[in-house]
Amino acid sequence: NIFFMNLLAIVLPTLTFILCLFIHAALWRLKFPAKRASALFFIFVILPLAAGAACALLIASGFLASPGLEPAEWFAAALLQAAFASAYILTYPAFEALSPSLVIVLLIGDSGGVSRKELAGRFSDETLFAPRIKDLLDSGLAKQSDGVLSITAGGRLLAGFFAFMRSFLGLPRGGG
Repeated sequence: NIFFMNLLAIVLPTLTFILCLFIHAALWRLKFPAKRASALFFIFVILPLAAGAACALLIASGFLASPGLEPAEWFAAALLQAAFASAYILTYPAFEALSPSLVIVLLIGDSGGVSRKELAGRFSDETLFAPRIKDLLDSGLAKQSDGVLSITAGGRLLAGFFAFMRSFLGLPRGGG
């Protein structure tokens, strides 16, 4: 029945995502990669695809028992895994970046209250911009020569996509 799906179609991708999350945490603790987007894609997309393909071959050859999922359920499980991976990869930069709003909330929470003057003293160009510039350089979206930043072909493609989406959504070219 199309309306009733085997619970394994939800459990398998959920466990796969959790396993990928632990692999991600372990690798980041060992060595923080320069090309984080590529590493995340490998961990959350390539590894599950390779594991799924290996399991399919083992099931087809009789070395592994089938969990009893129908083809539509396998497809649904793959879509759920892709959704988990996409959502995580797209939201990961928010975990990593210095969020001024989060810093303000943490400062207020830790101290019980902070004046605007104290907050202004906590933020500088170095704390706000330097990490973002390093990310752009590390990911190959920008390059620096003689202290001047310029955009790479990949950066131009990404910027073009975001400019298109902002225009499509009726948002101004710059700003939030």
